Amino acid sequence: MRWENPDGRVNLLQLIRGMGIGGMERVVRDLCRHLDKNRFNVMVCCLSKRGRTGEELQKEGYKVYLCSEKAKLNRYTKGWEIRDILRRERVHILHSHNTQAFLDGLVGAKLAHTPVFVHTDHVREFPDRIRYMAAEKMASYFVDEIVGVSQHVRQDLIEYERISPDKISIIHNGTDFSPCKNSAVIHAVKEEFNIRPEERVVGCVARLRPQKGYELFMRTAARILKEMANVKFLIVGDGEEYEKVANLCNELGIRGKVRLAGARADVERILPVFDVFLLTSHYEGMPVCLLESMASGVPVVATAVGGVPEVIQDGVSGCLVQSRDPDGIARVVVGLLRDDDLRKRMGEAASHAYQVNFTVTRMVAQYTALYERHLADKNHAQKGEIHTKPVTGRVESLDGKPR
Repeated sequence: MRWENPDGRVNLLQLIRGMGIGGMERVVRDLCRHLDKNRFNVMVCCLSKRGRTGEELQKEGYKVYLCSEKAKLNRYTKGWEIRDILRRERVHILHSHNTQAFLDGLVGAKLAHTPVFVHTDHVREFPDRIRYMAAEKMASYFVDEIVGVSQHVRQDLIEYERISPDKISIIHNGTDFSPCKNSAVIHAVKEEFNIRPEERVVGCVARLRPQKGYELFMRTAARILKEMANVKFLIVGDGEEYEKVANLCNELGIRGKVRLAGARADVERILPVFDVFLLTSHYEGMPVCLLESMASGVPVVATAVGGVPEVIQDGVSGCLVQSRDPDGIARVVVGLLRDDDLRKRMGEAASHAYQVNFTVTRMVAQYTALYERHLADKNHAQKGEIHTKPVTGRVESLDGKPR
């Protein structure tokens, strides 16, 4: 099969379970939007649901495939359906995201003889189920490269799945985020959530799921309110733990101080209202919500799990907490809320760190370099059977240096 594209572009398919609202989904969205359109023809395939972000991309003109859910055995045959899409679109590069897409994508890529197959591991709690770890270990022999979104993710894959270190690189997540710091907008947001001018705001933007540790967040909030009465807590996100979190607020007697805003499409308006961003996760890969907080100049207090210490410099751009003790975390948050100068310095340091290390431009440049490297390798190995026009201009390597 000759993998030609009449317009000379590279056909790239992003494979993911679903395109709802979350950090991994935003990374895929941003790759679609920011990869060079003169070089890449980017498509998305969702294994189970298209989701709000998938629908947005579809409206923007991207092809967003949704695998069928009709057959009872469909969960075992998605690889064949992916094969058909890869063949139909004559895909040069398949890029999968997280376990299900990795395993189903491997089947499809091998059946369709897709030239390049790369995979990104975003976040999981290890040790995972043995069958998944064993399957990913086997799949690692056939994928061209695995990307970990943090050093911590890479180390987990090496330690728990025994994947060769030579097969795994690191590309930190980046995001395209422009906070709205207009004073009129900030005033409007505070009015919407009934936040008085003298009240401080501690918030979080993350899905309501067990991973995010919202029970610890709420118990910390209750301790904070014993020290400072003029604090409101604002949570932006939805998920399976919504009712549990709401009930816990009632049990702790803090319901009037907590607003559960649900999923929102205007986070850029809301984040600048925060005085402190509080993240109490049990495990993380490279949380995009922290990058958005940093872009907004909001200091972070976060549990030091996963890739979080690779994002937040403790005592400089935020505070890392090792303990899961709500009293201890509350003391850190209260200390920040009472020190306006410290919050300002940390917020400025966070914004600078974002601009240097976590922009979408940097992330896209690194993925572009990865794609180009493997295309070049396959072109050489297959004596030119992958027919695309070469990339022009400046491309960054995985360490961010021009090449």
